[in-house]
Order: sequence, then C-alpha cells, then structure tokens
Amino acid sequence: YGIFRQQCRVVPMGSDVKDRDRRTGGLTAYFVGESEAITESTGSWDQVKLVAKKLAVLTRVTNELNADAIVSMADNLAWEIAYAFATKEDQCGFIGTGTSTYGGIVGVTPRLAALNGVDEGGGLILAAGNLFSEFTLAEFHRAIGILPDYAETGAAWYCHKTVWANVLQRLAVAAGGTTSEQIQTGVFRKMFLGYPVITTNTMPSTDANSQIVAILGDLRLAADLGDRAQMTLSVSDSASVGGQSVFERDQLAFRATERFDINVHDVGTATAAGPVVGIISAAS
Repeated sequence: YGIFRQQCRVVPMGSDVKDRDRRTGGLTAYFVGESEAITESTGSWDQVKLVAKKLAVLTRVTNELNADAIVSMADNLAWEIAYAFATKEDQCGFIGTGTSTYGGIVGVTPRLAALNGVDEGGGLILAAGNLFSEFTLAEFHRAIGILPDYAETGAAWYCHKTVWANVLQRLAVAAGGTTSEQIQTGVFRKMFLGYPVITTNTMPSTDANSQIVAILGDLRLAADLGDRAQMTLSVSDSASVGGQSVFERDQLAFRATERFDINVHDVGTATAAGPVVGIISAAS
C-alpha cells in the first residue's frame, strides 16, 4: 500500500479547497510572410478542484500493555495507523466508488468503467473472457496501442500481484524465449512488454465479470492527490472512547488524522483514450 500517493501528482494544499490550472489545449504555429500580421492562437485551460477530507483513526490500549511492551506501543500504533491511512488512500485512488466509504472519491477504475460500461471503447480494451486464463497477449498489445504518446514517459502497468503472476507472467513465459535458469531461479523483473509493473493489493485478484484487472498509463497525468495535512497523532489518558472513560479504565486513547483529497480528472472519453487505459474482463 501507499502506491497511489507515490505514483500520482501530489499537490500541496494551503487551504481546505484548492483549484489547480490544467491545460486542455495548446497554441498553434502559423507560417507568416514578411510584414504580415500573425494569426493569433489561444491556449485553453480548466481547473482541477481539490477539497480536503479528514481521515481518522481512534483506538485505545491499557496502560499495562503500554508499560509491559518491549517495543513502545506508541511506535507500533503509529506504524499501524500509517498503514491504515496508506491502505485507504490506495482504495480511494484505484477503486473508490464515490460513496462515504471512500470519502466521496471516485477512483481510476470506476472512472474508466464509466466510459463504456462493459463494452470496449475509449480507453478500455475488452478481454476475450471473464477468467484470468482467457486473457490474451493481443489484448495487452492493443492497450499499448491506444495509450497516447504523451503518456508514454511515466507509463506503467498497475495490477494485483495475482494478475502479475497468473496473467502477465504466464503470457510472457508462453511466448517463448525463457531460459531454464530463469524458470528455476525465478529471476523475473516486474516488466511487461517494455513497461514496469507495479502491483497493488487494491486491484482485482479473482475472476469476475466486467472488472478492470489491469491499467496502463501515467497516473501523474490522470490524478491529483491534494495533501492538506499529513498524519498527526495525539494521546490522551482522560478522553472518552465509545462512551467509556479511558481514565476510569486506566487506558490510553490514540487519535490520528490526516487531510487529503484525490481527483481522478482525466481518463479520456468514450471515444478517445486518456493518460490511463484499462483491460476489462468480459461480461460472461
């Protein structure tokens, strides 16, 4: 976890709401003769809006546990909280559906799926079947073919490790050219068809109908993560948690918060691929 923050564009937020200018169209160059007026061209811009959302963790431990622990419980809890925050960020960025579970954030795969539903088009390639075993190398080649040139530099495949092992590696080995030493020692870099493979546990790991199992592209061009406030941790021996006083129970309460937003602003249209494209399993 923590993949989405590493790969997308992180935008510092100086206030609760931030609007960032985004280029939507460029200037045009014209040939011009001596003393002739130059034809004017105008670039076009819109704005990406980020609205900070608070993510929080609240937990408690007994003072006995805190005192008897070989490693400080505060250190352990800080690690656990950071892990929980990173997990939620990845879930929001990759599979967020816009519900309260994801703070109203819609992730990359739902944005792509909304383009043409279960059909191929825009930035979606429809697989031959709904099982991992039915995916073909040609489908991944077609995904590369529709990815725009401007998204090439930072492009990578994103999928669950199960898909990396059972689909991408399977197709690579089946294509031939693998030495016996590679098969025996397992020396395989996470690369596929010339692009890095980044595995994330938030992507699908089991067979299912109409699910985007892999995406290819540059997340920096597709999504912003607004960073308003990173993790802050507070400890209290007198707070109430769940209606119970931790002071009465000789406990410590730990509260952590962070504030962020994710805006997946560009996945193309129903007819034109954007900076990220996906491969979706068949409906049956």
